Amino acid sequence: MLFAVGLGKGALPTAAALNWVLKDGLGRLGKLTVATHFGRQFDSDLKRFRFTSSVVYDASAAVEIMTPLFPKQFLLLATLANVGKSVGITTANVCRAPIQRSFALGENLADIAARTQAQQVVADNLGLMFAVGLSAAVRNN
Repeated sequence: MLFAVGLGKGALPTAAALNWVLKDGLGRLGKLTVATHFGRQFDSDLKRFRFTSSVVYDASAAVEIMTPLFPKQFLLLATLANVGKSVGITTANVCRAPIQRSFALGENLADIAARTQAQQVVADNLGLMFAVGLSAAVRNN
């Protein structure tokens, strides 16, 4: 992909690729660790794990947003943020099906899943519109 954007060969593209692989690779390792080591524990307290997944994801997103403030620590912070986001998403995904099953009154689990997805799309789009509006307001000041 780096070649596709015109970076070509050399030390800078190689370093960027290494950083990218390290950051993403450790994120995937975190996801794998959660899935393999904690999978059986999620059923014991779904609500707590689902809430914790949101806290971990949001804290990781905050760290990711702060990376420009600490350029010398970029790789460390970006890697920690990516691991945290991967762990948060994995935990949320694992908890989603049992929670949705608890809302199903009959054989309507697919309907519940579709409605949940629709709510997430609406929330994501509202957040995106808010972010664009906030960016425009900040830029104009």
